[in-house]
Amino acid sequence: MTDRARRGDLESGREEELALLSCEQADAAVAEVDAEYRKQCVYRAEGVEPLEYFQALSSYAEAGDHLLTRLRFDPSPAGLRLWSFVFSERKRLFAARQGGLKIFAVMKDLGTMPVLTYALAKAVTFYADELWWSPCLMEDTRLLDAAEAMGCHDQCCYVRAALGAYELHSHFPEPDLSIAAVGSCCDDFSAIMQLIAGRGHKTIFWELPLRKDRAAHISREQFAKTFDGESWYQRRALDFLVRQFERVKLAVEQVAGEQIREEMLRESIRRANKVRKLVRQIRDLAYGTVPAPLAGLETMLCEFLAIHYCSDPIQCAAVLEDVLKVVRQRVELGQGVLGGGAYRTVWAMPCTDPSIVQLWEKMGGCVTGTEYLISHSRYRIRTDGAPLRALAEAVLNDPCIGTTAFRAQRVVEEVRKYQAEGVIIPSIFGASHCSYEIREISSAVHRQCGVPVLSFEVPFSSKGVSDQVMGRLQAFAELLEQRRKKAGTN
Repeated sequence: MTDRARRGDLESGREEELALLSCEQADAAVAEVDAEYRKQCVYRAEGVEPLEYFQALSSYAEAGDHLLTRLRFDPSPAGLRLWSFVFSERKRLFAARQGGLKIFAVMKDLGTMPVLTYALAKAVTFYADELWWSPCLMEDTRLLDAAEAMGCHDQCCYVRAALGAYELHSHFPEPDLSIAAVGSCCDDFSAIMQLIAGRGHKTIFWELPLRKDRAAHISREQFAKTFDGESWYQRRALDFLVRQFERVKLAVEQVAGEQIREEMLRESIRRANKVRKLVRQIRDLAYGTVPAPLAGLETMLCEFLAIHYCSDPIQCAAVLEDVLKVVRQRVELGQGVLGGGAYRTVWAMPCTDPSIVQLWEKMGGCVTGTEYLISHSRYRIRTDGAPLRALAEAVLNDPCIGTTAFRAQRVVEEVRKYQAEGVIIPSIFGASHCSYEIREISSAVHRQCGVPVLSFEVPFSSKGVSDQVMGRLQAFAELLEQRRKKAGTN
C-alpha cells in the first residue's frame, strides 16, 4: 500500500468523490470530447482503413453488449476511451480481415503467445477465451445455445461461448490459425478446444507443463526462479516449453509466409514489457490509494489488456498511458471514484457478470487487489538471452499450471500488499477447478491474513443480479462493518 493510502489523504476535507456516469451520461460526455483528442483514438494497420473507435457506448450496446446500458462509467475521457477501445475489438478484427492481415486466435495461455505472433507486422491476435463474459454482457444465450448444439453443455464453464462464436462467426472472422494451449490447464477448456478443432478450424496444440513447487521430497529435479515473478520451476519444464514455442513459431511462420527473426521478437517483447509496466503502475495506484482513483471494472479492463492488447498493441499502450495520467492526477488531488471508507477487498476470480462488481461498490466496497488467473501477464519478460526462451520462461509464472497452493499464495500477497479487509471469490459457474481452489484459497487467507472470505457462484441471468448474490454481498458488507467496529477503526 502506498504512503498516501496509509496517510489516507482524508485530512482537511481533501477527499473528493467523483460521480460515475450512466450510459446516457457517458454518451453525452463522449460527444463533448474535442476533435483533436478523437484523432488519437484510431486503429491503424498496414492495408487497413483507419478505424475510429471512440464512440458513444450505447452504440456498442446496440451492437449486442446490452449490459453496458446498466453499468456506470468513469467520467474522464481516458476512462471512456478505455471502454470504447475494449468494446470495439470486434470491429478491428473484421477490418483486419478486410485489409488482408493474418488473424491468430489464441486460447488458454493468457499472455505469452501473442508476444510471439505480434512480432509480425501484418498480423492481429485475439483471445477466444475472452468470450467467457459475453453471455452476461449480451444478456443473451445465443453463444451458449450454439455451443450446446455441438455437444458442449452447461457441465462446462462459460468459456464454451467461444465454441459458439466460432460456429456463428459473430464475434470474429475465421482465424487463419488457432493456437491452443493444453496440458496443465482446465479440463473444461481442453474439451472445448478439441471441439473447435474438430469442427475443421485450423488449430495447432501446444502443451503447458506442470510447474512443480520446490520441495525437499522432490530430490531429482533441478529448480530455478523466473526472472520476474520469482516463481520456482523445474529446469526441464523450461526446456520443454522452448521446444513447444519452436513448434508454434514454425506454424505461425508458415501461415504468415514470413520468418520471425530474433530482432522482431525482441521488439515485440519490448512492447509487451511497456504494456505490463503500465498495468502494474495503474494497479498500484488504483488498489493502493485511498480514496480509490479508479473503479474496479476500469482497473479490470486495464489488467486484461495486458494479455493481448485488445488486438492493437500501439493503441493499447496509448490508452493505458492516458488512464495512468488521469489516475496520477487524481491521486495528487485526493480525488476518488469511491468513498475513502470503502471496504477493501481482493477479488480472487474475474466476475462473469461485471455488474456484480459495481453492486459491491454501491454497497460500500471496493476492489483493492486481484488474482484474475492472469497475474503472470503483468510480470516483465527477460530481455537478455534468446527471446524464445524468455517467452517460455514467462509462461512459468502462470498461476494455473501448478498447485492451488501457489495461486492461493498470490491471493495472500495481494491481501498483504494492499491491506485488504476481505477476499471475494465469484466462482465461475460450471468451472470444475473452482470447487477445488476455493477451499484452499480460503484456508490460506484465513490462516495467514486473518480476514474473511466470501465465495459464491455467478449464474447466468438476463434479468440482473440474483437475489441470492445480492443478499450474500450485503451480509459480507455487514460482517466487514462489524469487524471494523470491533477493531475500533470506524
